[in-house]
Amino acid sequence: MIEALKALQDLGYKSFTEGLIPTLDKERILGVRMPAIRSLGKSMMKEEPEKVYAFLQNLPHGTYDENQLHAVFINEEREYQRALDALYSFLPHVDNWATCDVLSPKVFQNHRQDLLPHIRQWMGDEREYVCRFGIKMLMEHFLGEQYDKSLLYEVANIDREDYYVKMMVAWFFSMVLVHQYEDGLEILKEGLLSKWIHDKTIQKAVESRRIPAERKEALRALRK
Repeated sequence: MIEALKALQDLGYKSFTEGLIPTLDKERILGVRMPAIRSLGKSMMKEEPEKVYAFLQNLPHGTYDENQLHAVFINEEREYQRALDALYSFLPHVDNWATCDVLSPKVFQNHRQDLLPHIRQWMGDEREYVCRFGIKMLMEHFLGEQYDKSLLYEVANIDREDYYVKMMVAWFFSMVLVHQYEDGLEILKEGLLSKWIHDKTIQKAVESRRIPAERKEALRALRK
C-alpha cells in the first residue's frame, strides 16, 4: 500500500500539506493529493478487497497519507455496522484535523438515529480528534431533516481547551446559522459560548456565501 502511495507522491503538494498541518512530523507526509487517494481507494476496494481488509487491520499506519487512504476505505464501506466498527478501530489513531475531517462514511446517511448515541459518545471523548469528529458528525447529519434544537445545547456545553475542538464548535455553530439561523442567533444572544468560540463563529458565518448580507450585519453587531 505504501508503495502505491509513493508512486503518486507530489513533492510540491507535500510542502503545502506540511504548512497546512503543522502538528504532524514532516517526515510522515508523503504529499499525495486527495483526488488521487480517493481514486486509489475506490479501485482497490473493487479489485483487491483482500488487501484493503488487511490494510484496515494493520494499525497504526506510518504516514499521514496512509491514514487518508484508510479514511477513504471507511467512507466507501456500504455496510453500516462494518463502517462503524472500522471507525472505532481507527479513531484512536487519528492525529490531525485533516484526517478527522475527511472521515464521512456515506452509509451513515441512512442510519442517522442509530448513529446519534455514538455521536454523543465521541463528543464526550477526551481525545481531541475523536471529540472533533463527533461534533462534525452532528453537524453533517443533524442540522437538516433530523434537526433537534436541544442538540445545539449539547455542543454549547462542550468545555474544552483543545484548539481543534474549539474550531469545530465554531464551525458547527456557523453552520447552524446557515441552516437554522434563528436558533443559532439565540445561542449567540444567550452568551453560551466562550468569547473565542463566539467571535470565531461569527467570523466564519460572515465569511460564508450562504448567509445573506443583512444577516451578516446583525451578526457583526454581536461580537464580544
